[in-house]
Amino acid sequence: MKIYIDVFLYISCLSLFIASAQPAFSQPMNHPLIIASGNQELDANIPFLEKQLEVLFQGVKEDSSPLEGLTIRLKSDSSWSESQYRLRIDRSDISLYSSSSASMQQAMVHLLELMGLKLLGPELYSIAEESAQKFPQQYEYTYTRPFAFTSLLYPDAYEPAFRAWYGIDWYLDDFGVWGHSFDQLVSPKAYFDSHSEYFAWYEGERHAEALCLTHPEVRNIAIQNLKEILAKNPEAKYYSISQMDDLIYCECDRCADVNAANGGPQGSLYFFVNQLAQTYPDQDFVTLAYLYSSKAPTQIRPAKNVITMLCPISMDRGAGIKEGARNQYFKKEVLDWKKVQERLFVWDYTVQFTHYFSPFPNFESMTENIKFYHEMGFEGLFMQGYADIPGSLYALRQYLLVQLMRDPDLDASVLTREFLEEYYGKAAPYMEEYLLTLADAQKKSSKRLGIYGGPVQAIFSYLSPEIMDQLDQVVTKAEKAVRGEAHFAKRIAAVRMDLEYTYFEQAKYYGKDQHGMYVPSATGYSLKEGLNARVKAFADQAEHLGAYELSEAGPGPQQYYQDWLGYQTFATVSHRGESADYKFISQPSTEYNFKKTYGLQDGLRGSSDFSYNWTGWYGDSPVIEFTLSDTKPLSRVVLNFLEDQRHWIFLPEKVKLFGYYKNHWKLLAEVKVGDLEENWLVDRRTISLMSSGKRKFSKYRVEVSSLKSLPKWRKRRNKMPMTMIDEIEIY
Repeated sequence: MKIYIDVFLYISCLSLFIASAQPAFSQPMNHPLIIASGNQELDANIPFLEKQLEVLFQGVKEDSSPLEGLTIRLKSDSSWSESQYRLRIDRSDISLYSSSSASMQQAMVHLLELMGLKLLGPELYSIAEESAQKFPQQYEYTYTRPFAFTSLLYPDAYEPAFRAWYGIDWYLDDFGVWGHSFDQLVSPKAYFDSHSEYFAWYEGERHAEALCLTHPEVRNIAIQNLKEILAKNPEAKYYSISQMDDLIYCECDRCADVNAANGGPQGSLYFFVNQLAQTYPDQDFVTLAYLYSSKAPTQIRPAKNVITMLCPISMDRGAGIKEGARNQYFKKEVLDWKKVQERLFVWDYTVQFTHYFSPFPNFESMTENIKFYHEMGFEGLFMQGYADIPGSLYALRQYLLVQLMRDPDLDASVLTREFLEEYYGKAAPYMEEYLLTLADAQKKSSKRLGIYGGPVQAIFSYLSPEIMDQLDQVVTKAEKAVRGEAHFAKRIAAVRMDLEYTYFEQAKYYGKDQHGMYVPSATGYSLKEGLNARVKAFADQAEHLGAYELSEAGPGPQQYYQDWLGYQTFATVSHRGESADYKFISQPSTEYNFKKTYGLQDGLRGSSDFSYNWTGWYGDSPVIEFTLSDTKPLSRVVLNFLEDQRHWIFLPEKVKLFGYYKNHWKLLAEVKVGDLEENWLVDRRTISLMSSGKRKFSKYRVEVSSLKSLPKWRKRRNKMPMTMIDEIEIY
């Protein structure tokens, strides 16, 4: 039997909780005797242990006598490293050995878990009464922390009590400088206008987004600024010396020579990082192996006090690193790094950043990869999740991560089952079915699972209409199983939110079709009854949970609702092209052509989200032919374009309309779009082509002249302009 205690409620209204719990608790038993070690640092943890014992003994019945009369001795042992502890049980005599406060606290947690106390979240304990009967009479265990640094970005990780229990670090405490940091070492604001030569020469221009890493004065300025940073944060363990979040790197002659000798831009990066690190040899520095610097340098070796943090942003999250066919590139990168450097961290990504509330079946790969990092001798892990937003199944995700970062040899499937039982109560079997349904569907599809996908991309894999129907039925059973149990029902309601959000996103994609947001009506098409109310209820619930954004840097819940309403003002259209025969003459990108030609004639205009409902041509110009099903002359063709320069999506230069007559194409209309301007807002543009002729042509052609090259403000190596169209309306 397990008893669950919400710590906040425990503190504020313990008597009410005890009165309502079944079976009823007795009066608290006598606590074990705690004998201090005499080491002030280690003994500072005694209040922590006493507090947890109070929770435990309030939840254990009087007849659970094996936990009564214990003596707990704290022992200071300088022969142990700061990352180790030892736990020894000899009947009623318990000894905890450690040389540091942090490891002593971990020894205490280990003991408490043996006694039957588990922490599921910062405000939620689980107490297993039967553990008192199973408490070992003889036990000895020595623990060595598997990673020197472990941190994660999930809601409960913001709570010091949660971090302390699981022995995980807080990156903001341990890092004097975190993440992308070159702008802190050499400020573009301070130097770019007066000394542009300090910054990257890239594609024939100076760019403030990156540094010239071989420039002597850049090194001198960075060393001086780093000295000030070190003085302000003397207690930090690590300092990041890392490139900015961009694809730009310097290609000046000096940098090019260093890069050519080292297999790529990582050469000049480590040339620069080593100079700073060797100036402060007693301090550890971390640099990101990210985007253009992901591969190991071939000649330069990182300094001994430099740690490389690998960032596998492009991995397939549907499979682990060891076995996943699409992940062998990263496995090779790891092996190559191990040849040049022992000290490696990883910055891994464990959620779908474009849709926080969409199901994301990466649990197996996420946990397998921690084991891989341990096998490969990684020194540190940073597991990025939803930050402080309670995204899809966040509690399970963070629980698995903290458990495996503490002990990579644990069985993730056993941990999952235990958590489901403790967190969802009688709904646990249905939640297990829910997870297996998602995972099996993803595996059977063999589709790539990326961190920038979403509900629409998953229509062809784990969120197909058939799977959505199965998930709906399973969650309905879960809801019935915990009806009347408010704390469990609230957690199942969060799972229902994920399905609701998925349904809304997919409904925009399906539009007028089955599963879409519109249904036929006397006037054409109308919104499904009650759908706006459902979206508003979702937004209110997400806001109540504290979700201030629904995707990385995306809209908040109420803005999502307003965008939903706004989309309805232009989403649907009726035109002659819906029954026409469309044909691609130049083929669009397969990544942005979900609906084939139907996407251009389904009577549904695209929203501001480029990832679906838009048909995209990458580095090519769209050419589409169409044949009308009626005999009326053509009067007008309307094309809808998207502009999203951040994602390299630009308006075309011009658009032409042709009619085919007597074996040749006749130009009917031409529109020049206008001069290209820098624009960081997402915008939609409608272009109309008027045909004044009354002749009926056998077929028509639309030719779009896409931007030929990227403008200087978005010019990046191996990037090309994209043209996106949704709906070619014919009148």
